[in-house]
Amino acid sequence: MSDAAPLPRHDFQDPRRPPAGVWKALTQWVKDAFHLTQETWQPLLTSPCSFEVVGVELRDIREAVGLMPQPGVGMQFEFADAAMAGLLVFSQKLAVGLLADLLGDRQTEGPAPRELTDLEESLLAILFQQLATAFGESWPAAQPISNRFLEFVDRPHRTRLFGPDATVVAVRLKLKMRFGEEEAIWLLPLDAVESLLRTEAQSSDAGDGPPATVSEGLAMQLPATMVVELGRTRLKMSEIAALRVGDVIVLDQSISRLLQTSIGTCVKFRGSPGRVGPRQALLIESVVGDDAFPGSAS
Repeated sequence: MSDAAPLPRHDFQDPRRPPAGVWKALTQWVKDAFHLTQETWQPLLTSPCSFEVVGVELRDIREAVGLMPQPGVGMQFEFADAAMAGLLVFSQKLAVGLLADLLGDRQTEGPAPRELTDLEESLLAILFQQLATAFGESWPAAQPISNRFLEFVDRPHRTRLFGPDATVVAVRLKLKMRFGEEEAIWLLPLDAVESLLRTEAQSSDAGDGPPATVSEGLAMQLPATMVVELGRTRLKMSEIAALRVGDVIVLDQSISRLLQTSIGTCVKFRGSPGRVGPRQALLIESVVGDDAFPGSAS
């Protein structure tokens, strides 16, 4: 009788990895999101910065907390209408360095780590809302997932955002900027992210048939949001930080030029501002592209 090959030992303390398809979608989502974040941050910063995804791992929450940079600054996110939470942790040095780049500070030495003021947090929130948008737009499905930046967390290593026995997806990051390289970590609850990805996969399978048609009559009853653009301008982040009540911002729109009104990404109307009682109003003076809407009068 030949000797049977020994069975591999299974560590029941080791977190269970999701199916290969789910894990592949998860890791690609993370990489795509941070690549898009890098692109959207660059125009706002005075020097180049780049994200590198060093690894995507499953960790017990206690192990994940041990990977957090110290002293750290946490950023809490919300996915899929609060169905899932996310926590990004930077070192204080990295957060202050990003702030210096955002404000156009030309100092050559890296700033000393410290806690952020409320005003500084409100400025950095611009970057993290863009990060939230990048994660939403990179979601591996036909439609982006809702995602928003919620708040800063002063002591992320004491977080109770995840359960005490939770298994989390720990994304280890390296951010390169002019002050050097700094590590960061992004945490997502495994159960929630796996559930969302499985749901998307099932929805995709169910939707492989021919697309449903919508009648013109029904389409004409659907609501649409109209946006009237008063004008635009560009300010440095340092100028935005210095704005106070009573300051006047001069826009690029001439008072003699009609205001553009858009539906989605298309300009549909042009008009003059006015008022109806206590409400602001728009007098439509020209229509752009009548054939853009079915059934519109010629």
